[in-house]
Amino acid sequence: MLRAGPFSDEDVQALAKLRFVPFYFDLSNAGAAADKDARAVVVKARKNLRGMAVDTPPILFMSAEGEVLGDVANYADTKAVLAAMQKVLQQHPQYDQPSPSESEGTPLQRALVLAGLQQFDDALALATTVDEPAARLLCARLLRKQGKAAAAREHLDKITGAELVHDVAIERSLLAWHAGEFAAMADLLRDVPSEHARYSEARYHFGLSWFHRDDTEQARAVWKELVTGRPQDRWVYRADWAFVESGSKPGNVRTFRSTDKAGLLGRIGYMGRNNPDLKRR
Repeated sequence: MLRAGPFSDEDVQALAKLRFVPFYFDLSNAGAAADKDARAVVVKARKNLRGMAVDTPPILFMSAEGEVLGDVANYADTKAVLAAMQKVLQQHPQYDQPSPSESEGTPLQRALVLAGLQQFDDALALATTVDEPAARLLCARLLRKQGKAAAAREHLDKITGAELVHDVAIERSLLAWHAGEFAAMADLLRDVPSEHARYSEARYHFGLSWFHRDDTEQARAVWKELVTGRPQDRWVYRADWAFVESGSKPGNVRTFRSTDKAGLLGRIGYMGRNNPDLKRR
């Protein structure tokens, strides 16, 4: 659930990579991802997790010494998880120190770091000083996140050449997604090649373009092809979540089973929240 939900979000992932060391394991020593050493550290800090039958554990933010610095509910949405991460860094600034490489990189590299730290205004100010297509693409992405679609399109319009043509198409499709322009979204994503770095992202959203035009069968076919035909990544996880939910009856509450076969990935269970991308617009 976590990998398909909050930890499939680019902002959560970016901040985690810069300031945290993410890991997961089965709390049960009999689980497929069992880690006895990790369990020992966690149950020492949270004694209520020692039993054989416990409530679903939260996401824990811990120091290397095993001190719990914060937590957030396992079923929290992306906004809540991101806020919890930022709160931990605010309350424990010793873990929010930049590495030497963060201050020594090029302006574009430093802008990317600032974006990962959720300092969008500072990242945008730095990126606009760079006259490069990649910098304009970053500006467009940051402006999209801030809800400034017209300004984002202005930056995309200035990107010429073939090198970033598919990245530009994907960014334009995300603007169309937020505007509810699903047919335009599909047209922009249709020809992203399978070798492109953002292919999984493109195909996931291509499926959404069908779902929100009331063609659930076609959407599920796109997601199934993605999940079964590509290496696992955050978009594959999210596509599996969408596939499971879109095949469930309205109002059906799924029960988690670690060997649930309803999902194409087999082990991923979903409960607690609906996929927000499937909310009808």
